[in-house]
Amino acid sequence: MSTQRCNIIIICRLKQRLILSPDHDSQMYVNEDQNFLAEEAVNGAVAYVNKNESFGISVNITRVITNRTESVELLQALCRTYASMLETSTPPHLVLDTTLTGLSSETVKSFTASLGLPTITASFGQERDLIKWRNIDDDEKKYMIQINPPNDIIPQVIKHIVKKQNITNAAVIFDSSFVMEHKYKSLFQNIATRNVITSLNEAILSVQIQQLMALDLVNFFILGRIKTLNTILNYASEIDILKKKYAWHFITSDTANLTCNCKNWSQVLHVKPLVDSTEQEALIRLKNIYNMESIAEITSVFYFDFALRSFLTVRSMLINGTWTRGNSEYITCDDYTGENTPRAVGFDLRSAFIEV
Repeated sequence: MSTQRCNIIIICRLKQRLILSPDHDSQMYVNEDQNFLAEEAVNGAVAYVNKNESFGISVNITRVITNRTESVELLQALCRTYASMLETSTPPHLVLDTTLTGLSSETVKSFTASLGLPTITASFGQERDLIKWRNIDDDEKKYMIQINPPNDIIPQVIKHIVKKQNITNAAVIFDSSFVMEHKYKSLFQNIATRNVITSLNEAILSVQIQQLMALDLVNFFILGRIKTLNTILNYASEIDILKKKYAWHFITSDTANLTCNCKNWSQVLHVKPLVDSTEQEALIRLKNIYNMESIAEITSVFYFDFALRSFLTVRSMLINGTWTRGNSEYITCDDYTGENTPRAVGFDLRSAFIEV
């Protein structure tokens, strides 16, 4: 079997026509410097594909790492990196984007939308939350794709609990593993529940809890890593507010259990993912071989699958001849005028991704 090579990248630099060879997959990977789970999972997926000849594909990743507050610097890095790839005749098949939110995420979306680049992103945000992709048309939606990560979906558990139990007030505390800015309005939309959503500041945790209690909020929802949940649980036990007046909901994407020397757990609900028993052995093998973090299994596996399916989608389209981007015109960042975005009518990356 011949080996397909896959290049995944992000941006265009030279105005020229390039033909993408069906025997390679070249990709540009953009990530935030604090998104360690994505980094290790994508590394694992690349190694998995490249070590298994049965896939018949060789993945070549070019990376751009940024922080959440960068914009100008990130755009410059994207343009510069893309130019280098074109100069070496390894143009991108795909932009693989695991930036989470903020300026870095929107910069990538602006960049790919402006230059018409096939992109699969795992950024946080529901419909219309990705500002720079709000105006992409139906054709562009076929090759600019968003897949919501677990921690963007998990907070919906709160809405379900609130509606199911007819809860009239709620305090939501979240740590840095969750992005909630885009949920301030939507999470409790059309629900008559008085609420406060606030990010955790461990340095003033006691002050935060006391302030929320002073607002007569008695239903607490804690979103975070298991370490965060244990910290808050133990503090609540110390000041004796794990009692009937208060309801505590600890929600995480980690698989570890809560630990606390608490006297009364009757008002505590712990929500966490469980691995299907039929998949447990495969998951353990995957983590051991590719050094994927153990307790954040659902997130690690999501990013692994996100990357793997992206690679295999490009491979499938190259083999069956539906990868029609090869004759597209690539324009540079400097050549972009605001009206000359390359278009790929009929290029259906979305359907191919679903079918893999």
